[in-house]
Amino acid sequence: LNLNRVEKILDSKDEVFIKDTIKASIRNISYLIKDRKPKIILKCENKKIFSNWHALFHIFTNLIANAIKYTHDDRTPVVEVFCDYLDSEIVIEVKDNGVGMTERELQNIFKPFNKVKTLDREGSGVGLSIVKRLVEGLGGKITVESKKNEGSRFFIRIPMVAANAEGEIRTRTGLTPLDPESSVSASSTTSAINTLYFDKQKRSIR
Repeated sequence: LNLNRVEKILDSKDEVFIKDTIKASIRNISYLIKDRKPKIILKCENKKIFSNWHALFHIFTNLIANAIKYTHDDRTPVVEVFCDYLDSEIVIEVKDNGVGMTERELQNIFKPFNKVKTLDREGSGVGLSIVKRLVEGLGGKITVESKKNEGSRFFIRIPMVAANAEGEIRTRTGLTPLDPESSVSASSTTSAINTLYFDKQKRSIR
């Protein structure tokens, strides 16, 4: 169901402040942060792009949550998020010190219902498939580099102006005007799409 909702998530165009959106994503997984107490390093200017807020919110939520979850229990998770703004696109890197992946695991990482077998973690295995579809729906690309027991690095390249950003563009004001309610925080990061989509009508857009 979450996979099938991707197109509905991508149907809006927004002014998005990248750093604010990443911070909202981090707050969305406060339950996980409270449990694992990770060190999160955010090196990103708060520049504005024209894209889709909900899509980017879910992308960041999933990648940062995975980076924290897939770190050995005896190790403090360290997650670093870097942004590099080019002429027509933004490059975002999410780096962790987690369990890492083998070459074989890397080949299947974006396939639905696929999970890294090294650690037994809760989740449906569709999170990264949704992330890939959302990134591509924004006209971007996602790649990953990883070594077993040394961590992973996810790279996202998306246009400063989304491919479908035509017509009226909604303006977001405030630090994180669409910060999700606490109910969005759930045991599985993929549930964020479901909650955000159905709560959309309840939330006023300022």
